[in-house]
Amino acid sequence: VLRAETLAQTKTPNMSVEQSIAALDSYNRGWLTGDSSTIYRVLADSYTFSGLPDMETVDKVSFKMFWVNFKSTVEDQGGPKAVSSHFMDLKDAVRRVMDDYVVESGNWDLDGFGKGVYLTAVKDGLVLWNEVTKNT
Repeated sequence: VLRAETLAQTKTPNMSVEQSIAALDSYNRGWLTGDSSTIYRVLADSYTFSGLPDMETVDKVSFKMFWVNFKSTVEDQGGPKAVSSHFMDLKDAVRRVMDDYVVESGNWDLDGFGKGVYLTAVKDGLVLWNEVTKNT
């Protein structure tokens, strides 16, 4: 019995990490394609997005409204059209597993809007937070 419990204990964190990696891949795909439903599906209830200039921290409850306004602002500033299937580029990503967390940092580039650095944390298959900086 002890051996079975030990095997189950070692599988649980790995499964959680695998779920977190899948969630992060899905989250990134949502940003790449501009699909908010893909993003929203993997957000933790405590999710926050922050770091853009002149922007309050966005939580899960306000994310959908933020997304509509954000895509409109990006389009108004010469970025991709709101209906475009290519929204953003993510480059030079470094992804690490730290205890039960998966974290990723890299560069984001959004034509006509700006570029910067992002840092995202995921645990138990849900995105906890995403912080960005925007180069000036």
